[in-house]
Amino acid sequence: MPYVINFVRTLLRSLPQVIRFGDDLWLRARLIEPLITHGLIKHPIMALPLGVKVFINDLDTLNINIPDMFDRMEYSLHRDFTPAKGDVVVDAGAYIGIYSLWASRLIGDDGLVIAFEPNPETYRWLRSNIELNRARNIRALPYALGDSISIARLYIPRSNVEASSLIKDHLTKNQIGNLGLVKYYDVPVVTLDHVLSRSRHFSVRLLTA
Repeated sequence: MPYVINFVRTLLRSLPQVIRFGDDLWLRARLIEPLITHGLIKHPIMALPLGVKVFINDLDTLNINIPDMFDRMEYSLHRDFTPAKGDVVVDAGAYIGIYSLWASRLIGDDGLVIAFEPNPETYRWLRSNIELNRARNIRALPYALGDSISIARLYIPRSNVEASSLIKDHLTKNQIGNLGLVKYYDVPVVTLDHVLSRSRHFSVRLLTA
C-alpha cells in the first residue's frame, strides 16, 4: 500500500499547478475531494469561471461555498445583484474571496471591491487569493462591519467556516442545526461610513453579506 500512495503522490506532482477537470464544477469537486481527504494534495488551486483561481483551504469551500457561487449561482439570480463596470462593491464577510474575485472581474480596473474579513485565518487565504489572481481592484480589510467602532467576539463553527458570526446563536441555533463552535476571536469592528469617509469611493452600488 505505501508503494501505491508514493506512486500517486509522484503522479500528482506532475500535474499542472491549477487543477482543471472540464467545466463541470461538481465533477471537479468530486475528483479533488478524495485527494484532499487522504492527504495526497494539500490546498490545491482550483480554476473557476471568468479566469478566477482560488486555493482550496478546506472541504467546505469545495463542497459548499464554491457551489453556492457558481452552481446555484446565488448572486446571479437577478441582474441588479450583478456588478457592472466601474461599480464599487462591498463584500462584508468575504471569506477567502470567492465572490470578491468574481466581482473584480466584472467591475474592471475602474471599479473597486472592498472586502471585509475579520477571521484572521481566512483573511490570510483572502490575501493569498487576491495575490494569486493579481487583482489590483480589491481592497482587503481585516475588520467586521457593525453599527459602531468596537471590539467584538467572532465565533467560528466546526463546519463551514464561512458561517462564522458575531452572534453566537446564529451557529448554535441555526435553522439547519447546531454548527458547533471550535474557537472564537476578538476582532475589530468598524462602520462602513467610517471606512468610506477615508476613501475617495463614496457611492457603493452593491453590498453583500
